[in-house]
Amino acid sequence: MNKMLKKGFKNHRPPGDNLSNTAISAATPQYGSTLCPIALQGSQFQVHSASREELVRISRYCPGKPYIELQIPGGLEEIHRIEFMTRSHDQGFCGEPEFVGTYEGSYTWFEASVSTPAGLDRISRNLIKCNVTANSEFKTHTITWDLCTADESQRQWIRRIQSGDTIRIIPRAQWKCWVNYVESARIDLHCRMIQTAISSTTTLAKDLTQTVKAIQNDYQYYQELNRDRQELRLLVLQPGLLEDPICCHLIISSLTKSPVPAFEALSYCWGNMADTRKIKLSHTSTLESSAQHQVFTITSSLHGALRHLRHSDGRSRTLWVDSVCINQSDLQERGAQVDMMGDIYSHADLVCVWLGESDAASTRAMALIRDVSDRGLHWSAQYGEDFRTAYFKILKDVSQLFNYPWFGRVWVLQEVWKACKAIVSCGKDTVPWESIIQVNLWMLEAHGGGFPGFNFHTLPSIWTKLAGVRNLEVEEDARKRNPGVGQEVRNIAQTSEQLPCLELLDLILESISLNATDPRDKIYSLLGMCQETQGTNPTPLALRSDYTKTTSETFVDFTRWWILKHKSLVILSAIHALTGRTWQELGCSASSISKPSTLPVDHPSWALWHEGDGRWAKRTLGMSRLYKAAGNTLVSLESSDITSSQLSLSGLRIGVVASTHRYPFYKAEEDELYGAYIRLFDPAGSYGTWNFGNTNDQLRKEEEKVLYMDHYFSHWDTPPDTLPDEVPWDTGEISFGDHSSFPCHGTPLFRTSDGSLGLCPPRTQPNDTIVILYGGPVPFILRASEGCGRQLDMTVQYEFIGECYLQDYMHGAAIEHQQRCNIPLQQFVLV
Repeated sequence: MNKMLKKGFKNHRPPGDNLSNTAISAATPQYGSTLCPIALQGSQFQVHSASREELVRISRYCPGKPYIELQIPGGLEEIHRIEFMTRSHDQGFCGEPEFVGTYEGSYTWFEASVSTPAGLDRISRNLIKCNVTANSEFKTHTITWDLCTADESQRQWIRRIQSGDTIRIIPRAQWKCWVNYVESARIDLHCRMIQTAISSTTTLAKDLTQTVKAIQNDYQYYQELNRDRQELRLLVLQPGLLEDPICCHLIISSLTKSPVPAFEALSYCWGNMADTRKIKLSHTSTLESSAQHQVFTITSSLHGALRHLRHSDGRSRTLWVDSVCINQSDLQERGAQVDMMGDIYSHADLVCVWLGESDAASTRAMALIRDVSDRGLHWSAQYGEDFRTAYFKILKDVSQLFNYPWFGRVWVLQEVWKACKAIVSCGKDTVPWESIIQVNLWMLEAHGGGFPGFNFHTLPSIWTKLAGVRNLEVEEDARKRNPGVGQEVRNIAQTSEQLPCLELLDLILESISLNATDPRDKIYSLLGMCQETQGTNPTPLALRSDYTKTTSETFVDFTRWWILKHKSLVILSAIHALTGRTWQELGCSASSISKPSTLPVDHPSWALWHEGDGRWAKRTLGMSRLYKAAGNTLVSLESSDITSSQLSLSGLRIGVVASTHRYPFYKAEEDELYGAYIRLFDPAGSYGTWNFGNTNDQLRKEEEKVLYMDHYFSHWDTPPDTLPDEVPWDTGEISFGDHSSFPCHGTPLFRTSDGSLGLCPPRTQPNDTIVILYGGPVPFILRASEGCGRQLDMTVQYEFIGECYLQDYMHGAAIEHQQRCNIPLQQFVLV
């Protein structure tokens, strides 16, 4: 195994001394400090803990799962201190003797993450500690972060945690043969709680159901807009110096005027709704008419943008700014203006992207991006370092810039996509949007899964895909760096007569991990840039922006509309792109905490939702277009006596799940089931979906087998060719395949009551029903709903669990048999 070690780690390691000591050090609590009061009047001090003792072996190929997690209770006032304890070691050898027994050169480590109730990272992951290099003895590390530490980034990390969040310890390993052996871990949270008696459930419910909390402004001077004339308000920003009060006025104009009025559109993040500033706002119907004046409240983020964007030479600047130009108290106007936003940004002379205030790192990153065309000539000179040191500093600076909230907002996709020209500003620094995309492509090439203490950030993948649709030169560059992206985009471009666009479902899935203040906007913000609404195609009534609908109604209507339009159930496979419903279990297997969710209890199990990750959709069966379990049949929805939360579908009952097991990878035949397992679970880590690696799906079969073996030995000490003969299925041995499997993949193999084999998602249980539904590309797993019981017509209602693979049923054989023998179809009511 030593021969397989990657040589030359020193060339790939970031410069500097002991990474574990320089990135994060244990802080000694200073209880007398004014920064660390133990208790305040009206609050109480508590300690919350979580611990786990179980040996787990982690390699670079394993899914990025937490070893332990701790949920923040309701009523949190302030976190005073967090203590992390880990007991672990690495594989016990390495290829660099000078690092043995030290923390330098270590490529096994632990990170702390904070996840929102929706399962998304609230804060960038932070290094806790590295293991001692090449030491096979378990060692305990206790690391403390508190408000007394001199590290400002740690203090900010702690302060951003909120009630309902979950703190996690995530074990990591990088490069071949590096394994993180974790024996135990513990999290201790020292915090102040609000003394007022309030249940945790009540507080979390309030946190999780919070939607758009509009800033309280008086809109009495806002004149009604004419939707038919595509009227809009424009903000005329008066000139001023940076620190002068902001003065502006609103005028009403129309996109149907000829010529179209000259204006620029602002693309920005609203920011913290509780952090506000005041501006002076006047209202006129034209520039010449009399005005009404008011003090208007805006967020601090917008205030900073207006300060930097206004001219100081006496010229005014005409902008469209959504939070000021739309009457936020009028839901009908909001919906109408949202439907116009694609036209607004496409008619703007310039789209001004505001990232936020600058700092030293962002200034360096923006300077690099400006020089992107000849970047290699400027690295050393700009950073004043040797090439290697400059290289890693650039990665950190650009990563930090790409981690600005603007890049993670769903609304900005359309705003830049529709722009004739876009300029990106961060403080006083500006760069063209095209340069941002080019540097991101370079980052994709440079990013290889990270190093201890280095969190590399590239733009969400939707940016690369959209850039490729608009620009085939960019697409070609993307294809070389990220195989699979380019061809998909080129196919779209060749089949579209207008500006090439993605289908709405693809857009929703690609951008589902992005943020939106109002989750309904994860659909509404994309309507102006999808294939279904381009040219003369009107926006379907079921999809039009309607803020009187609940979030659940919005996603239910979209899912049902998609099924009706396409006569297909492919969208049901997209359920596995949602948080908590993935093929690979990504939660903490030892966690017993009750995780809150923004998902309403009555939201249908078959409908999409706004929490997930588009990468997970790529690891599904139905969306791969490889299977036709229902042949060429089409969906025929039964609508009579069915509520909007129910879906009545025709199909066949195939069987029942009897048991689930680990997949015996090194005893399985290399058949279609074997291929499906590889595509779903990626044991070589080459897709980068479940682990922390980069996409590399162009590996040769021989290369993949080497990676499979490396992954195998990270879990087991016995070579697979010494394993005993296969245990027959009819023996009922539950341990079948355990030592020829990858334990980190769970128990995805199932056996039916009649002995058939298949693959199923983690939520599957014995006695679940396997069906093939008309219009479905793959078989599906349903569970008889206990809560609903039976309807008067004795039709059973089912919870939709997900798709599955079932041997001999993936290519239409069951439907052919049904049609040939005139077997009557059954109705399955999904709830």
